[in-house]
Amino acid sequence: MKKNIYSLLFLVLLLMPFSSCNDFLDKQPLDQYGENAVWGDLALVETFVNNIYYQIPHGFQGKIGMPMVCDEAMRVSDRGASDVTRSLITPSNFSIFDNQPLQQKYKWDHVYKQVRACNLFLEQIEEHTYEDEALKQRLTGEVYFLRAYYYHMLTFMYGGVPIVTKTYDLNEDHLIARNSFADCISFISEDCDKAANLLPLKHDAANLGRATKGASLALKARTLLYAASELYHNSSWASGYSNRELISYTDADRAACWRAAKDAAKAVMDLGVYDLYKKIRARMMIWWQISVKYLLQKRLLKIFFSGLLPRYRWSRQKRTIPDCIIVRMAIMAMEAIIRSDNWPMISI
Repeated sequence: MKKNIYSLLFLVLLLMPFSSCNDFLDKQPLDQYGENAVWGDLALVETFVNNIYYQIPHGFQGKIGMPMVCDEAMRVSDRGASDVTRSLITPSNFSIFDNQPLQQKYKWDHVYKQVRACNLFLEQIEEHTYEDEALKQRLTGEVYFLRAYYYHMLTFMYGGVPIVTKTYDLNEDHLIARNSFADCISFISEDCDKAANLLPLKHDAANLGRATKGASLALKARTLLYAASELYHNSSWASGYSNRELISYTDADRAACWRAAKDAAKAVMDLGVYDLYKKIRARMMIWWQISVKYLLQKRLLKIFFSGLLPRYRWSRQKRTIPDCIIVRMAIMAMEAIIRSDNWPMISI
């Protein structure tokens, strides 16, 4: 009997480590947040949205460099730009879009990663309840704006692209057809309208740089203005291409497109927040109006920089007003004017 008891105790002790093995291994990583932690905390949700903002390319990351991949400019060092203008890029060789960081953020895969992040947010935000409903609505509006912005980048870079509004599981079929150019323009406009309905006219100082109602309506206006141009209504320049619906309208009313662009621009103007530039005499006594008050209050969307990284690349890891490079440059320009005793007409 005693022998049996000892045998039973030995067996229990032997099995105890295995019974608790799952609990021991089921640990949250210490260097990252789990999914439940992120979507359960609105502060972490806001950080998630901040990262989507961070991936927007600024002027040096594409817009300044893009003319070299068409007929507007020529890069002396080339670095693969001529591969694009000579139609030599392939799915396995993106040339300048692979080897130049200024153009990499316009690549299909980078932009669709941000689209997926937007879709993930929109799926998760509705499945959770938060005490700060106002913040939830504001972040939702910002994400609609961001998704519209990224689709604006895709559409005017590639033409009609797949419109994806959900996240995909690993076992789902990821191959979907491209939508038409017209579909994409409509989708961007709809997301801009959704964003405008949720966003404020202005943000406080702590949130400068975030999307506003004006930024959303202005993005819609820009999209419709581009789409109304001759380029997207006369595809004779691509006469050998069989899928013209991917690169232009096929049966749109041109006058209606111009009216839509006009109405969208008028909607921004009617907000009463923005105005056209004014010319004033630049004097030291008004440098504040030029460098800070006007530049920060009258911009539709602002990007702030924190300083120089190695090789003079700008960092946006810290978005704070004291480090706003726009203000720095304006002040430096004013100081240069004052030192030279040259008082030109300044447009602000």
